[in-house]
Amino acid sequence: MRRLVGNPSPAAHAADPFIGLLPWELTTSTVLRVPWRQKEASDALDVDFGYQLFSFAGVCVVENAVNKELTTQLREAGLAFTEDVCAAVASRCVDVHGTRGFRFHEACQRGPGRLNMRLMIDGKLSARPSAAIFQEARLHEQAPWMALVRRILGEDCKLLSQGLVVADPGTTEQALHSDGPHIPIVDTRRSTALTRPRVQAHCLATR
Repeated sequence: MRRLVGNPSPAAHAADPFIGLLPWELTTSTVLRVPWRQKEASDALDVDFGYQLFSFAGVCVVENAVNKELTTQLREAGLAFTEDVCAAVASRCVDVHGTRGFRFHEACQRGPGRLNMRLMIDGKLSARPSAAIFQEARLHEQAPWMALVRRILGEDCKLLSQGLVVADPGTTEQALHSDGPHIPIVDTRRSTALTRPRVQAHCLATR
């Protein structure tokens, strides 16, 4: 049977890559993946398509951007950082794994089993030793996704904040999502928000 409505994934470099793509299909890494240009020696991302995808969906996925060695180091450092933060929270008689939630300047629990922590506070890296590896150039100016970030935000973009999100085993996995909707340009003459054009992206989160 032929598919009548929607496409399984965007058709990169088509005149309209997203024609027929249904809104609820913008939740999987298959649909939101930015392809690598494998034929090129630089093995760079397809930045132009990534820009189109991000502009359309507000979120995109770059797979295999961090090698296994660095991933292992980040995991170990992340667990050590989390252990330190949990100990600090527990010292204030707060149940880290409870359901009531908590919010401190350095860490908060936004939902059961999910801890959100700051690696950078007021523009400065946390003094905890386990945070040092997160300043690796391979995660910042040398990161393979930075070409796409600069395409979206401009060459003068800056890092404003850095954090770490850790989920307990068994915690419900978050769906891929944009942190906020597109911001429309308001037509002050009619006091209505226009669908197009939109305000250009001014901030994004990489995870």
